[in-house]
Amino acid sequence: MTDIGKREVLEYETGDEKSYKFLPLFGNTLRFSVKAAHDCHLAFTRGTAESEPMFEVFIGAWSGEASAIRFNKGEDLAKVDTPEILNDGEFREFWVTRVGKAVSVGKGGDSDPFLQAELPELVCSTHFGYSTGYGATGTFHFYSCQVFDSGVQYLMLVVKYLMKVFTVCDAGHQVFEDYA
Repeated sequence: MTDIGKREVLEYETGDEKSYKFLPLFGNTLRFSVKAAHDCHLAFTRGTAESEPMFEVFIGAWSGEASAIRFNKGEDLAKVDTPEILNDGEFREFWVTRVGKAVSVGKGGDSDPFLQAELPELVCSTHFGYSTGYGATGTFHFYSCQVFDSGVQYLMLVVKYLMKVFTVCDAGHQVFEDYA
């Protein structure tokens, strides 16, 4: 990560209907905590809306009983039983990381993921969406977001990130062209 910007915990609340709200994603790992009874949903995309290609991560879905990874709203690539993984009375910490086509989801400080899947194609995400739903409301804390003192600092970070995506991602030229 860069030294530009101040790292702060940002808090966001969600309603009981599934509707993604999007934020920029800097890097390939998202660390966050969520307080919700069930149905923590995340979408990783190349913009501020659901689009293809994208992948989704569901934690404590199916009334809190399972977690899964999906590609382009298709069938589950991986699904595991995770009863009581979420709690509406306390924050639970998670991480989602993508290395190439491999997506891993883990809890807090655990280094081993509890959920993994191989995507059918590379998704170079520039944004992530977050939501609860299906009757559950939630509060999210995001740890990898940054707050900037000026537009110049933000622009410097975006350019640095896009150059990294351009050189690392097989589809990087498409991402770069989207922001040109």
